[in-house]
Amino acid sequence: MSSQLWVPGAGAPPPPSVEEFLKRVHVQIQAFAEQCDCERAVVEVLLHDGRRLRLHSFSPEPGLGWVTLRPFPEEDEQPPDSIEEPPVHETLMLPLQSIVRIVIKRPEEEEPHRFGFVLPEEDDEAADKPGDVA
Repeated sequence: MSSQLWVPGAGAPPPPSVEEFLKRVHVQIQAFAEQCDCERAVVEVLLHDGRRLRLHSFSPEPGLGWVTLRPFPEEDEQPPDSIEEPPVHETLMLPLQSIVRIVIKRPEEEEPHRFGFVLPEEDDEAADKPGDVA
């Protein structure tokens, strides 16, 4: 008989940070794009409030469990064909727990490639600077 109190989850390693989680998601997006042989994969998120967003990008900022999502404009707000990258009309900062599901998929054949997810630059050290507060 043990004299120690057993607590569920005690001794388990801590969960990964938001930054580590998003790095892992970026690796999955890149691996999917390479596997499906597409320049950019399409990434959609489902939020707790029921909204589905097609993402241009996301980042672990501002931190403390919060992330920044940059969705593409709604389908009826298509930019003219002459624009290289469509404008992003909205930036959302929300708790990571607000995301119910992340879907990574191949773009439809008729969709222009510019609507895919943009992976962060590998040499982008801006998010890794300690002590930076936005």
